Parts: sequence; C-alpha cells; structure tokens
Amino acid sequence: MRDKSLSHLFIACGIGLLVGYAALTSSPALALGGLLGIVLLVGIAKRPEFGLLGIIFITGGLYDFVLLPFLKLGPISLQLSDILLMYLLALILIKILILKDFKVVRTPLDIPLLCFVLAVVLSAFISIADPSMETNWVLRHLRPLMYYLGFFAVTNLIREKKQLSVLINGLFIIAILSCLAYVFLNFAPFIEFGGARELKTAGREYEDVIRIASWSGDCLIYIMFLVSVCSLIFRGKWLPSVLEFARAGVLGIAIFLSFTRNTWVTMISMLALLSLLVSRAARFRILRWTATGVVLVTLLVGLSGVFPTKYLTAAYDRLVWGMQPDTLAKDASTQWRVFETRYAIQSIVQHPLLGIGLGNFYRPAIENDPLWYPDKPNYGLRWYIHNSYLWVWIDMGLLGIIPFIWVFAIFLVRGFRRWRNIEDPKLRSIALGFTLACLGMVISNLVAPRFVEDWSLSIFAVILGINELIFVQSDAISKSKKKSMQDV
Repeated sequence: MRDKSLSHLFIACGIGLLVGYAALTSSPALALGGLLGIVLLVGIAKRPEFGLLGIIFITGGLYDFVLLPFLKLGPISLQLSDILLMYLLALILIKILILKDFKVVRTPLDIPLLCFVLAVVLSAFISIADPSMETNWVLRHLRPLMYYLGFFAVTNLIREKKQLSVLINGLFIIAILSCLAYVFLNFAPFIEFGGARELKTAGREYEDVIRIASWSGDCLIYIMFLVSVCSLIFRGKWLPSVLEFARAGVLGIAIFLSFTRNTWVTMISMLALLSLLVSRAARFRILRWTATGVVLVTLLVGLSGVFPTKYLTAAYDRLVWGMQPDTLAKDASTQWRVFETRYAIQSIVQHPLLGIGLGNFYRPAIENDPLWYPDKPNYGLRWYIHNSYLWVWIDMGLLGIIPFIWVFAIFLVRGFRRWRNIEDPKLRSIALGFTLACLGMVISNLVAPRFVEDWSLSIFAVILGINELIFVQSDAISKSKKKSMQDV
C-alpha cells in the first residue's frame, strides 16, 4: 500500500513538473489545457465508454466539430475525435502488453472488418501514388472510414454490464439532443443553416416546408427509434412505458421531418418485419401503442390547423406521388443516380480487383457538376456516388467490397438468429433494434451512402460492437446456468 502511495506521489510530482515547464516555456493557458487533457485521458482509461460517446457526440452533426482545437502533425491534422479513437485503440494494446489477465475478445466480425480496413488503407496508398491527387484530399476520405476500428474499442474495453448500460443510455441522450436540434432548425427561420431549404419533390415545390439535408445525426436517430420501439414492445424498461413512448415519438418526429424517402420506406418495412417476428402478445402491444400514436397525431392536427396539415400533405405527395414510376422518371435525383451508376459500372469493369483508389474520380466532369467542397471547385462530385456498395467497389475493388458485405451479412445473420435467446428484455430490445436498423440501412445504402459518406460512421462501429458484447454476455450466462445445473 505504501509503495502504491509513493508511486502516485511520484506521478503527481512528474505531472506537476511537466505542467510547470509548459507554463514557463509556452503559456499558462496551454499548460492548463494540457493538464485538463491529461485528466480527461485518465478518466477515459477508467471509463472508456465515455470516450466512445465523446466520439459519437463530436461527429454526430450537433455542431461543426472541425472548429474544435486540433493537433497538427506535419501534413496531418488530427481532430479531437481522431485522438480519442487512437487513444482507445492504444489502451487495448497497452492492456494486452501489461495486464496478464487481460483477454482479447474475439468475434466473427474481427477478420472481415480488419480485411476491410486494410483494403481502405491500400486504396489510400493507390490514391496517394496518383500524382493528380493531393495527400490531404486522400486523408480527408481515409479518416472517416478508420472509425470502423472503434468496433474493437467496444468489444475489448467495455467489459461490465454497467459500462454497456452507460453506453446505450448515452446513445439515447445524443439521439434525443440531435432530434431537438433538428426540430429547432426546422422551425427557427431566423437561424441560417447550410443544409436547410424548401422541400422539392420531382420539381414540385412546397412553400414554407423546410427540409434539412446532409444531417449526420439522422443515422443515430433512425437506429435509436427502432431500438425505442423494440424496448416498448418487449417491455425493456429502459424508461417507464409512457416515457419510452414519448421518446419514440420525439425520434419519430425527426425522422418524419427529414423527408427522406428511403428512410421512410425502410423504416416502415422494418416495423412491419418486427410485427412478424414477435409474439402475439407483442403484436397486441404494437397495435395498442400505434392506436395511441394515431389518436395523438389526429388531435395535434385538429387543434393546430393548417400548419401540420401542410407538412402531412407534403409527406403524402413525397411518399405516394413521388414514388410512382412516372414521377421517378422525371425526378432529377433519380436520373442523377442512373447517370452515376452507368459510369460506376464502367469504372468497375476497368479496375475490378483493386479499384481506382480512395477518393479518385470515376467519371469525367460535366457541365454544372454539383459542387461539394468550395476549396476544390474542379472536383465537383466526380468521386461521389449515391450507392455505398458501388462506392466501395469503385475505390477498393473486390478486395474492399467482399469484406465490406461480409461484415454486415454476418452481423445480420447473427442478430436475427440470436435475439430470441437473450433473456434480459433490455438487451433483447437492443440486439433486435440494432439488427433491424442495420438491415434497413443495408437496403437504404443502395441509394444513400451512409456507410461510407461522412464522419458519423463511428455509430456503425459502436452498434456492431454492442451486439457482439450482448451475445458474449448471453453466452456467459448460459454457460453459468449449465454449470450450476451440472453441479446440482
């Protein structure tokens, strides 16, 4: 005990000397920031779930995280979320080397996920070797995909049920905050937001109906809505039933206001699939809560008058009229996706094995090419395609697309096979909710590349890891029961 106290004293003195040296050689503010950073890293080492939540919060679209302080290392700039991920991965390595009783958690997703990450890195080297591309441009596309490595931080650093509960509750909180921000931006015209614009469907405009495009937080909202519904149906009791219903309602409002057709269609499909998977008693609860929701919406529309009716009309037109073959044939977004697919197939045929490299152009420039990065006016969207699978195949070839599909196929198969065997209703609702959400995303990524598009990819790594943790805990409980029965 005395040796431990002495070691703590020496560490404290060492940190004090470093902070004092930093204050003398640079500035007191920098020294204070360094001290706070050390405290933060020590706290995350003890509670890594907060580090994971920090990454999701930073990259979740609630604010422009690029404005946060960053670490400059030559040509590379590391954002705070990058540093957190690297630190969590370093913790795993340190524990493997130092702690004798630390065991690496192995899952069926490990190999395909590592193969995909290696394909991403190889694709980045191919792009850097191309003299027409800048290194910073390649790194801009590489860094978000590296967040898939967060899967290993989840499976190897979250060891206790309490940690898992904190992580899941944190996801709920961030999702609700994203919803509130989303709703606020929709109904606060005095705030200028780059992604906010009046809704258009196949050329038809809807006055004063605002749609916010390019919102990174909508992935988490989508996922946690399905989890909330599952928890309500299975009586998971993450919250009292009334609050569970209210939370699902808030998340559902944000999904409605997104006016994203692929999200609506896949969400309806996943809710229909849920009703087929559950028991008769659970189906009755679905009908009861659905009826409650319909009554509340009807009352809201009746009391509020024209305002919600305007949004409902726009939604009906977008989902029904906007999905008709004749309308889709005239829809500019549909025509653009067909245009992209034609060039994508040509690129894949020419470079099937290794692809063309991360962020490289797969099609020629056209007149009035949409602009994505203001600082790169000549780039347009020649690197972008609205299909995750074609995106991966174009950039990384078969070496990338095979493990990419492999990861999500294994996740879905394991989720649908194993959710019934999870005894804890809380964890059962999480496992099935994540599985349904992932299936919906797998479908919607045919027209919206959310698996590869932006910084919010960390959420996919986390849900993949959480489900594997739930299965590990379920297996441990089953083994414990079998052992107890054998002992008896």
